[in-house]
Amino acid sequence: MRKLFVNEKTANQKITRYLRKVLDDVPLSTVYKLMREKDVKVNGKRVNKEYIVKNNDIVEVYLPEKKETDNIINKTGQHFDVVYEDENVLFVNKRIGITVQKDIKNEISLTEEVIYYLYNKGEYDPIIDKGFTPAPAHRLDRNTCGIVMFGKKNESLKILTELLRKREGIVKKYRALVFNRVLEPGVIDLSLVKNEKDNIVKVAHKDDRRAKSALTSYTIIEHYGNMTLLDITLHSGRTHQIRAHMAAIGYPLVGDNKYGDFSLNKEFASKYKFKNQFLQSYEIRFKEVSGLLSYLSKKSFRVKIDEEHQKVLRKIRQDFKHY
Repeated sequence: MRKLFVNEKTANQKITRYLRKVLDDVPLSTVYKLMREKDVKVNGKRVNKEYIVKNNDIVEVYLPEKKETDNIINKTGQHFDVVYEDENVLFVNKRIGITVQKDIKNEISLTEEVIYYLYNKGEYDPIIDKGFTPAPAHRLDRNTCGIVMFGKKNESLKILTELLRKREGIVKKYRALVFNRVLEPGVIDLSLVKNEKDNIVKVAHKDDRRAKSALTSYTIIEHYGNMTLLDITLHSGRTHQIRAHMAAIGYPLVGDNKYGDFSLNKEFASKYKFKNQFLQSYEIRFKEVSGLLSYLSKKSFRVKIDEEHQKVLRKIRQDFKHY
């Protein structure tokens, strides 16, 4: 709590205007939230936003003290760029090397960075916004880059997760580099089963009770000798679906040591100085959306090819320009 004392110079103005001036480290949106939540008292009594402060008034503001971690983005670097943002949702372009949700105790996750980002903007406060924390509607692997959607409100988060669960309202597009020469577009309809202990999925027989249906389609973008750049569409959202599916049909992702070819990856990493799986979620398309997010219907959001991926492709194209 902060205690403020009104004097002759600061008296005779609305409480909101007064707070905006004296709480210069607090965003305007947070000031209005404090008033709505009735977290401001004058002389021991709650007041509304029309209250005119008077000389000798004592104003109590129930605002949590800012901690060192509140500016953690400035210290660690921000591992995302904003793709689209409004009052309900935030779509970010995640970079390679950061988990969407915390995986290692002392490591910062994308979700934490987004929360700090919204807090520093004055759009989220863990004390004021009790009962809900902005959260991702889905995940990407640590070394997969691309678009991740966050819900800023409970209702918007529910809508996004439901659209993804049903796979009826959202189309997710990926770009991937695989080993071996893909000769024609295709569809992979192979059920997957997950080993929770090892966090590995495998192709399973459809009669396996643990198996979940999974559908992936792909088209060819470009060939580089014995490698192929693919455009991939997810028609379901299983863990490691693209990685497991492509490996199962003989086209493992470049850099994927969990499902791919370790010796080929080692050779590729040595030559092109790239050790991660070459996979990017580059586009999200909305179909028909109802309710709070209906304005997103028919809209699409796309990001450019990742800078690290682009550097690798330039080197590869240079190597294969005469083929």
